[in-house]
Amino acid sequence: MSSVDPGLLVVSGRVKEGVSLEDAEVEVNAVLGKMVQEGPSGEELEKVKNQAEATLEFGEVEIVNRAMNVAFASLSGDAELVNRKMSAFGQ
Repeated sequence: MSSVDPGLLVVSGRVKEGVSLEDAEVEVNAVLGKMVQEGPSGEELEKVKNQAEATLEFGEVEIVNRAMNVAFASLSGDAELVNRKMSAFGQ
């Protein structure tokens, strides 16, 4: 998923059967609070960067994904955005 909002963090997930939404929300807030207080470790940050880069690369394999990314960039008002996505990962 791409975003044109720098710094935007989207948290999504699925709640296991038997776990209430309220309990899941408490746990998510606890993890986010810890991340805000302590920040991610260098290893965690590198892992997330690698996962994001792999997702972007593999997402371009199929032509329909490439077309969707071009359409999103174009509709956002900056068609060149599709060519700059990898620059965030040092490419």
